[in-house]
Amino acid sequence: MPRILLAEDDTTLGRLVAGWLEADGFEVVTVANGYDALTEASAGPFDLFLLDVMIPGVTGDVVARQVRARQADAVVVHITGAYGLERVGETPVVRKPFTREELLEVVRRMLGSV
Repeated sequence: MPRILLAEDDTTLGRLVAGWLEADGFEVVTVANGYDALTEASAGPFDLFLLDVMIPGVTGDVVARQVRARQADAVVVHITGAYGLERVGETPVVRKPFTREELLEVVRRMLGSV
């Protein structure tokens, strides 16, 4: 079962996304800020990191850089409310609002499950 670290400070959205992913067969660990994301990432392992760009504490792009510094092959996807962004650096972006199908398509593609 693939493990996903979900960092999302909107608790309602975090529960919704975790539910979608779990229903699709993923194990999900959810955190609400960048500090907790870094702590969980260190405890790992995770198959994919789904990080809100604007999480409190340490932002999602900083978390992604630190995760990749420790694990070069880390698979990261950012969640953002910014319109027009397709990537943050080298990282694919899922823009809010998104549907279950849009999110799962990106996650499966990034994990090579499609």
